[in-house]
Amino acid sequence: MSILFYCNWQNKQEWIESIKNKFKSEKIYIWPHIKDLDSINYAIVWEMPYGQLAKCKNLKIIFALGAGVDHLLKDPNLPKVPIVRLKDSLMAKRMSNYVQGQILNFQLNILQYYENMKKKKWLEQPNIIDNHEISVGVLGIGFIGTIIAKDLSKNGYKVLGFKSTKPNQKLHFPIYYHNNSLNKFISHCNIIVNCLPSTSRTKNFINTNFLKKMKRNALLINIGRGDTVNEDHLRKFLIKNKKFNVVQDVFKKEPLKKNHPLWKEKNIFITPHIAGITSIKSAINQIYKIYSLHKKNGELKNLVNINKEY
Repeated sequence: MSILFYCNWQNKQEWIESIKNKFKSEKIYIWPHIKDLDSINYAIVWEMPYGQLAKCKNLKIIFALGAGVDHLLKDPNLPKVPIVRLKDSLMAKRMSNYVQGQILNFQLNILQYYENMKKKKWLEQPNIIDNHEISVGVLGIGFIGTIIAKDLSKNGYKVLGFKSTKPNQKLHFPIYYHNNSLNKFISHCNIIVNCLPSTSRTKNFINTNFLKKMKRNALLINIGRGDTVNEDHLRKFLIKNKKFNVVQDVFKKEPLKKNHPLWKEKNIFITPHIAGITSIKSAINQIYKIYSLHKKNGELKNLVNINKEY
């Protein structure tokens, strides 16, 4: 068995070493340094150049190095083989920590105190809002969204969830599902955390129409996929609504260009797609476990539903 690996990350070499250490009995090829594409049976990839996987005629399974798979599904020549995505609880916990940190920044007005400190201003703002007074809506109750919602609920926030279909597990917070309940969901939230995947149905899901339904002094945290937000609509809304705040970790095109207009807005906090950094050890362990189980009895876990696009 031979495995193809590709990613464009700065720590690429660490991934290569980890894969070679874990898959000791298999041949590992790093794209594009492959002489015999027909020998490739498995691919572990992130943002593989389009058309290249189709050249691997004996490919059996594609492992995506992350929760999102839109980078694969956009390939017009993608082979019709099973795609496995990561369901990494450590990555989900990291995203949960990020969300809770941003909520506390907003709740305690930390960024304003930081600006005051730089100006040597001692200015108290005693209007403290406690956790139980804040309604946090999690948009997209999937694997990651559920973990975030549960953690927020444990910390005393009033949690709401929105999901496109009825959940298949009992959750200890209200769940809205179907688009006809979306307006009700939005109206109840002081904070909305966007965990939506990138699909044809979620593209530009957060647009002017969505934003207008949010509270004027609300916080929107985007940690899903960049193309779920209409960035032009978002910027125009921020300009008109100075009390509205956004935390944006994902964008349609990354890295965000220096001349991108969102950099100019004061009521947005931008981070460089770091909310859910993938743990190399955790990811490779999970891939190896699924790979070994498949070799043993043909079973596959964490399969992507092509029709749902995630």
